[in-house]
Amino acid sequence: MQKKILLISGLVIILMSSLVGACAAPAPAPAPAPAPAPAPAPEEVIQIDYNSTYPPLHPVYYDSHTLLMERIMELSNGRVEITSYPHGALFKLGEYWEALLAGRVDMIDLFPHTLPGQFPVAQMFMLPFMGVGASAITSMATYELVNKDFPDVFYPQFEGARVMTTHVTAVCNLHTRDKLVKSLDDLEGMIIAGENPIQLSAIESWGATPEHITMADGYLALERGVIDGGIWPWAPLRSFGLAEELNYHTIIDFNFSVDYPSFNQQSWDSLPPDIQAIFDEVLGMNWAALTGYTLDNGSEVDIAWMADKGDEFYTLPASEKEKWVELSSDIENEWIADVAELGVDAEPLLARMKELVAKYEAEPYPEQDWYGFAGRADSPRRPAK
Repeated sequence: MQKKILLISGLVIILMSSLVGACAAPAPAPAPAPAPAPAPAPEEVIQIDYNSTYPPLHPVYYDSHTLLMERIMELSNGRVEITSYPHGALFKLGEYWEALLAGRVDMIDLFPHTLPGQFPVAQMFMLPFMGVGASAITSMATYELVNKDFPDVFYPQFEGARVMTTHVTAVCNLHTRDKLVKSLDDLEGMIIAGENPIQLSAIESWGATPEHITMADGYLALERGVIDGGIWPWAPLRSFGLAEELNYHTIIDFNFSVDYPSFNQQSWDSLPPDIQAIFDEVLGMNWAALTGYTLDNGSEVDIAWMADKGDEFYTLPASEKEKWVELSSDIENEWIADVAELGVDAEPLLARMKELVAKYEAEPYPEQDWYGFAGRADSPRRPAK
């Protein structure tokens, strides 16, 4: 009996425990995991429109400019995208500066000779016989003179813009269609094209008839017999089609055109400081040097191509060249007087330029690894011509 009571008592305790457990509050559900933090918004990509003066077939456009813009985009980790437009795609040549100031484009090539009289000091590098035949050497010297030594002299002309660098074109020589010019006597009666007042004045001083015609219009002028030749750089002869009409080339290393690639000032001011630093690194001496190397390499390629098609080349002897230099010497004197009226003493500029040319002839700014093929014949970007 006692065992039964104990057994019943044990069952009651078990049942009571079960009832108590059944009536107890349920265990709380586990707390939900915190929501993941929202992904950071992607940084806004800065879009830059750049209007080049070079046509698509020119090595500066397909090599130099492409390499420069790719370098900026790489260093910015994709925060900058640059759209480059070739010559004439957005504006006519004489409209570039006005379009930049109006904010219709962020960056342009600016060649002062396209706006005669507007940038008199900037045209210094177009004076006769002041550089060497190599575009790279003269471009390095030009960059340092303008952007490092005398920015207070050159920059005020470009109010509303931020000059990024300065470089020269390939050197200009005399190219003719029907005969090879070896002396001043050979120029008599010939009509020779020039792109700017300096070239036109020199052509007249040499006894030929000057005709103001741009490289872009030179092909038709040659084809129609309007001109007998022109003072032009090597590189555009193929890209503008001039080489199809030209057969003779007299090497005089006459002068250069000069480019002041510039940003719209408001576009520049809107860039974050770290992006500005990238542009300054890539578009300073590197732009000048890379473009110079590209022009020199591209000129060698095009000269070889013209030689293969049977063109003739002639380098003026020093004794003959002295006559050409002397006849055109008044152009520099007139420029010195013109800028003096603007309060600019040209003598220190000219003296320093000679020093810088000698400096970079002795030790050029070295080609960087990312310069790539820079206008060479084996450039993968070189279009079929």
